[in-house]
Amino acid sequence: MAVSFHSVWALLSAGLFALAAHSSGRAAVAQSRQGADAGAPQAAGLADVEPSIVGKPREARPGEQEAVVFLQFLNYTSDGRSKLCTGTLISRRTILTAGHCLFNKNSAYSKKDYAEHPDEIVVWTGVVIGKDLDPDDPRSGKILVKGAQAAKWHPRWQGGGSWDALDMGLILLPAGVADHIQPYRIARGAPEAGQKGLVVGYGSTGQGKGIAKNIGNTRARGVNDRIIAIGGESSICTGDSGGPLLIESAGVWEVAGTASRTTFDCDPGSGSMTRVDSQAQWIDGVASEWEKAAGPGAGAGRAIPGREAFADWLLREIARF
Repeated sequence: MAVSFHSVWALLSAGLFALAAHSSGRAAVAQSRQGADAGAPQAAGLADVEPSIVGKPREARPGEQEAVVFLQFLNYTSDGRSKLCTGTLISRRTILTAGHCLFNKNSAYSKKDYAEHPDEIVVWTGVVIGKDLDPDDPRSGKILVKGAQAAKWHPRWQGGGSWDALDMGLILLPAGVADHIQPYRIARGAPEAGQKGLVVGYGSTGQGKGIAKNIGNTRARGVNDRIIAIGGESSICTGDSGGPLLIESAGVWEVAGTASRTTFDCDPGSGSMTRVDSQAQWIDGVASEWEKAAGPGAGAGRAIPGREAFADWLLREIARF
């Protein structure tokens, strides 16, 4: 067991909250607890919200961390607001994220289960996702997929609420992403205590730009069979749910954890990531089952390629009619 994990976990347990943000078309945002949400979504402009990764993060450069994507869950509330999260491509069609992004039975906003509504999941790519989630905004990232083919949360998640709930989920895209986007492989071993890593996630920059991909340095402080407690220069906060903890192994960056919970003030010395390597068998099994059953290109939506493949994609789309 790494460095006094129990002391780290006690700190987290004193004030854990889920990291998904909620947004209307004008990007109203609220923080929500894991057990019970902290009030209704507030109509606050993005410029009023603190950066998603706190401490000493930096904004990603164009083309950097392209496998880390922004997730928008449409019609989360009765008035049409979206839930906002982060995810990581671990294959050309599979995204790893947090279970509470897909379903949170303890939410005061909504009990909607996106495993039953995958067609309402929108996947964005880019560094800045525009102040109003407008894909036509020239400053904005672009929609990669509108309408996933399938989604599934871990069988030990069950919407949360229990001490051993395992906050992890997967999303299947209707087609593979463009070749220039290189998925991450998942870790097959736990990080060691003190091992350095990176956290990556989307959230407001606090500078009026809108939602941006931020990268921060962190380290593993403690590990048990389900959780990696992190702390360091940067930590996770609102909007980072489902984003990766990246650990370098033999010169290759791997996804070691997915962002789950932190303290109310998003203290850079705290953060809880769901451990990936201990759930590799489940991840591999679901991804394999999906990709065999789905077949190429089937599903509710169609993938939009990068610029390099656009001409070929356009010709195929024209041929459909």
